[in-house]
Amino acid sequence: MLANGITLSYGEAKGTYTKLVGLKEVPEFGIELEKVENTTLEDTVKKYEFGIGDIGELEYKFSYNNSSATAPYR
Repeated sequence: MLANGITLSYGEAKGTYTKLVGLKEVPEFGIELEKVENTTLEDTVKKYEFGIGDIGELEYKFSYNNSSATAPYR
């Protein structure tokens, strides 16, 4: 996924956010629906329906740099 310019921030109160520095990679977003077989003995071909969606793991990667006294990764 092309993600130039993306930032990630967090906040403890609405409207006040702190930017996380060094973001290198963000996860792919989207829901992958489970394919569930729903074939009866009368059917001549298998039948399927969509089941529960799975958003997967949301893993973010950062460049670790704690050389500054104000580095957020201490």
